[in-house]
Amino acid sequence: MPYKIDLPNFVNFLVKKKISNKDIEDILRFIGVEEEKITKLLPKERNIQDTEEKEMLAYLEREVISISFDVNNLKTLFESHKSKEESLEKRLIELENKVHNILKLLEENLPILMKKANEKKL
Repeated sequence: MPYKIDLPNFVNFLVKKKISNKDIEDILRFIGVEEEKITKLLPKERNIQDTEEKEMLAYLEREVISISFDVNNLKTLFESHKSKEESLEKRLIELENKVHNILKLLEENLPILMKKANEKKL
């Protein structure tokens, strides 16, 4: 059983899918559409320059979106590294303080420890 196709809507669908007029023409011929109907159904030749400009603008828009994502990813990565660096600096300061406290305790208690060590030897 043959299918009924609404040819104008079908052609508009193909045009929206950015199928070239030549390819649309070939498709219509393949499914058995008469030549005079094909010429009536096909959209007028699009201005090639307009099409190229639209394609270029679409390409540039995709590139801008891609660059925007890249910039956002780099910004996030930078903030993450900055946060890690700040955390490491904070930890380093804590460790320096602990080492300083240990050295201070050793300095204060070294004479006492030396005295106890000498007493044990005797």
